[in-house]
Amino acid sequence: MPRPTPLSGRRIERGDVVSGPCGLLAIVVNVRGTTATLCRILQNPRYQHRSDVQIGLGDAVVLGIGVGNKVRCRVFRMNVRHLARRDATISDDLLARVRAAVEKEDATTRWERAEIRSGGVSGIYG
Repeated sequence: MPRPTPLSGRRIERGDVVSGPCGLLAIVVNVRGTTATLCRILQNPRYQHRSDVQIGLGDAVVLGIGVGNKVRCRVFRMNVRHLARRDATISDDLLARVRAAVEKEDATTRWERAEIRSGGVSGIYG
């Protein structure tokens, strides 16, 4: 007989809000197997990043966090065993903005890496 896993009745899916080790609060962007792709929710970040998405008042109230918090849409991966699903759900609008920002950040990062590999500044700058 197989042993039950801690998350057997609580599957983590795209769009879920999860908490993790060291006070992590994040939004699940994708799940593949036992690995979740996440975007961190930052509490009043000191510096703004190009991938930051503002959390609206409605989502902030549902999540139980203050206004002015942002989602940093630079993805990272973590095993789902280390995550705990929270009861809060985010709006479809916020999820759509996060997914668009993730795609834009990935494209920009790929372009920057290609420029570095090719030896420098793009030809459009002369």
